[in-house]
Amino acid sequence: MHASPASSVRELCHLALDLQSEFGLSLNREQISRLGVYLDVLLKWQERVNLISEPSPERLLRLHFLESFWMAEHFLEDRSILTDLGTGAGFPGLAARIYRPLLSVTLVEKHAKKALFLEQLTRRLKLEGVSIFSHRWQEYEAWQTGGIVSIRALKVSAELLERLAEQGQRVLLLHTEDMPLEWNKWLVINQLQVPGSRRRVATQLCVRTLTS
Repeated sequence: MHASPASSVRELCHLALDLQSEFGLSLNREQISRLGVYLDVLLKWQERVNLISEPSPERLLRLHFLESFWMAEHFLEDRSILTDLGTGAGFPGLAARIYRPLLSVTLVEKHAKKALFLEQLTRRLKLEGVSIFSHRWQEYEAWQTGGIVSIRALKVSAELLERLAEQGQRVLLLHTEDMPLEWNKWLVINQLQVPGSRRRVATQLCVRTLTS
């Protein structure tokens, strides 16, 4: 990814089209256009701020973008309310918003530089229905009834799960199979293997009720 940004973006968009069928996706023109904008901003910022690890172009698309699109396809609906904790460079929450244009998304990111990146990126993408909370998740209070909380990079602690259970949120985890989880209060309602990965899975949880 050391070619000019414009050529890198074009090549990555073509590569995404080549890889999308492995994830069962069929990206439309608007989604590809916004993917290009996302990549352009991401690659330019990455030169001065460490937003993501330095994967190969294929791994960049698979691990960050296509996995997020796939998650949005299988676990979210058009008008879902999503809060993405520890979103980093916007994965999976902002990428999911590209895939599902009617999604309402809040991106929670405590690091100021990453939050600034997200603000600029959201403006460049011309997205509505996206808000950014640039503080620790422990300070977030704007939980919405029926909301879904996505967690990908943030440590899933007992404290976090307890807070989400209290708020009645459903939880969507992107994790490795061997990640230790305390699920005593939670019911697994859906779990799928991430395409092309032997260890990564997506797990959707809801709070257990007396009848579940």
